[in-house]
Amino acid sequence: MNKVKVVSAFVPLQVKHLTQTQYHEYGSKLRDACGGRLHVFEHPLSECWAYQFRHLQPATATPADRYETPQDHVNSHIVQHNRTLWALRTLAEYPDTDILVWLDYGILKQGQWNGKPVTEQHVADFIVALEHKNLDHIPFPGIEPMKQLDPFGNNWRFCGSTHIWPRQWISKINLCYRESLEAFVHMHACLPLDLAIWPMVEFNSGLPFRQYKADYDATQLTELPK
Repeated sequence: MNKVKVVSAFVPLQVKHLTQTQYHEYGSKLRDACGGRLHVFEHPLSECWAYQFRHLQPATATPADRYETPQDHVNSHIVQHNRTLWALRTLAEYPDTDILVWLDYGILKQGQWNGKPVTEQHVADFIVALEHKNLDHIPFPGIEPMKQLDPFGNNWRFCGSTHIWPRQWISKINLCYRESLEAFVHMHACLPLDLAIWPMVEFNSGLPFRQYKADYDATQLTELPK
């Protein structure tokens, strides 16, 4: 049986759609759902490796319902770009882990928009499924097929709230992610969402990524192939 460790993080940010108290309430429920398998990082934004890009403008328009300023938008991207590094640090702390799972700290708020909310039971069942799954690839939930990247628009190849990383590939995933982000910044002089970077990692790394159809709702957990 695989040993699964769930990785998440909370970095204080200025956002409109949730308070810090609400985030921690979701995080507490996530911790309970993971049954002792959750490892949460909490530290200031300045400790994220992509903080070096804080002076850039966001690659996409700032959604007014979420952020007061473009800088707040950029700050959220900086957090997104730290996920693989947190996974590596978790593996160093728990070296017997077979599968690292990233779940956003507030993932339990997702799915209300289409009547398929993510629940604690979905999380628990997802972890159990991975404990018993033989992985010779890197499964990931996603919305769209592979297509040309739009550096300044939406890219829905990956659902960035959920990632599944077998331990043997996480080092290369992290390295390719960082290189891809640096290449994007060098080419476009702005900071993108993580959703623009993951298709680059899939294409450039040569690793066995395999999409399963899902959305920002319960399906990212329930549609993991058997």
